[in-house]
Amino acid sequence: MNTNQANGAAPKQEKLSALEQRLFCHDPGSGILHTYYNAAIETRKYNRAKKTFEQLQRHFPGNQNIRSLYIATCLQQNDFSAAMDAIETLVAFSKPDDGLIETSLSVRSKIGPRKINQSRSGGTTIAVCMVVKNEQACIGPCLNAVKTIADEIIVIDTGSEDRTADIARIFGARVFSFEWQDDFSAARNCSLEKVRSNWVLILDADEIIAAKDLIVLKNIIHSHKDQLIGISIETRNYTNVANALHWQPNEGQYPQQEAGLGWFPSRKIRLFPRTDKIYFHYPIHELVEPSIKAAGIAIAKSDIPIHHYGHLNETKNKIKAQAYFKIGYAKIEQIGHNVTALRELAVQAGQLEYWSEALDLWRRLIQIKPDFTEAYVNMAGACWQVKEYAHALKYAQQALRFDPVLKEAHFNAAISQLMLGRADEAAVILSQLVVKHDQYLAAKFMWGVSCCVLEDESCSRDIFLNLTQSAAGRALTIAMKNLIQRFREAGLNRYAALLTQSSVLLRQTGITCKG
Repeated sequence: MNTNQANGAAPKQEKLSALEQRLFCHDPGSGILHTYYNAAIETRKYNRAKKTFEQLQRHFPGNQNIRSLYIATCLQQNDFSAAMDAIETLVAFSKPDDGLIETSLSVRSKIGPRKINQSRSGGTTIAVCMVVKNEQACIGPCLNAVKTIADEIIVIDTGSEDRTADIARIFGARVFSFEWQDDFSAARNCSLEKVRSNWVLILDADEIIAAKDLIVLKNIIHSHKDQLIGISIETRNYTNVANALHWQPNEGQYPQQEAGLGWFPSRKIRLFPRTDKIYFHYPIHELVEPSIKAAGIAIAKSDIPIHHYGHLNETKNKIKAQAYFKIGYAKIEQIGHNVTALRELAVQAGQLEYWSEALDLWRRLIQIKPDFTEAYVNMAGACWQVKEYAHALKYAQQALRFDPVLKEAHFNAAISQLMLGRADEAAVILSQLVVKHDQYLAAKFMWGVSCCVLEDESCSRDIFLNLTQSAAGRALTIAMKNLIQRFREAGLNRYAALLTQSSVLLRQTGITCKG
């Protein structure tokens, strides 16, 4: 190197150092980031720039410009694996346009899909299997969340018209097209046929597993690696409906994953060894449980949850429910009047607000299983929706005979009493319910209404003001309006007038409802 070159390099080195100091002072803008990147490339300080961008990503994880320039630096060094990992994160936490998707696929082509190293697996490799259609908006976050444990990803695409399949490929998935047959089990079993790993984890594209639970999941597999066993996992179905059966409020246990007003649980086997003995049954709400029980395979429960967001998209959820409803009747024809099949179909009828059909299906179910508490709770809810309040009360009381502590049954009994003009009885039930379940927002609202129509202004005001600061605050005015109309239709004009006055006073206070 001649003297002039040496003299020219030093100022550039000093410039890099000065820029680095500025980069870490605050969340950097695109201008200074690109200035630093260009200076690093000009001086060929690729490793230095790569380390700097790695540190910046840890300091400012939400800055996508940093991640983009880190990717560019990795590509300068032909470090495709590091670039791919960052690209996956970028795709997951942005709305990737066609240009980003094409660039990402180009980098993925340098590496190929995920490969299993059986020699180092010890029998614990995991295949993440999913069936998808038009899930471009959510499949990225789902796969990004589980990529650290997925030795392979199997995606069965049943006819996507968006770029779902391409985003799956970006994450190293092997994607297979499947002609839809109105049968989810057929699609799920197709995915099982493609698995090369020792274990299978079943996910949907609108689901996520928290990072802290992935370690637990791996430990479960290591603990049972030599056993034929099915692992039952709870799904937290997030919803904005605060009176879903067994609804629980979000309590901050999973601050990054929690959504909506809260969640209701469901549980099924999601994790199991790959074996021909385990496969899916039923065309809708498909399960591996029948095959596992038939084979005499043990079942164990896991405490880790899967976070499911499908119920938050009401429009999409309703379209799915309509499709499932049709398949559900076919399922009943196929397997007969099965309790599980009737329950699923009745729940979907309720989601679609087909209340008469829901009532008919629940009644058919209790002919088979007369002590099925959930049926009576839902029948009470359906009767309330069609304004048959006496029948709603009867079914709620029947549910309480089978399960005296079921909060939803107490709630249904209380609101039926209210609509029958017995606000005093309703208030007693609801006040006791709220004491036991402080975050039961639907019960708290109806308690406030009961206090209002009993002219206990202090109680109703305190409750309503409390609700304005809760996650349900934005819906308070609409809920009042709907209940006022319901009171009028039931001939409870005095109740309607008192609640109208309370609603007006609440608005006049100028309180801004949360949300």
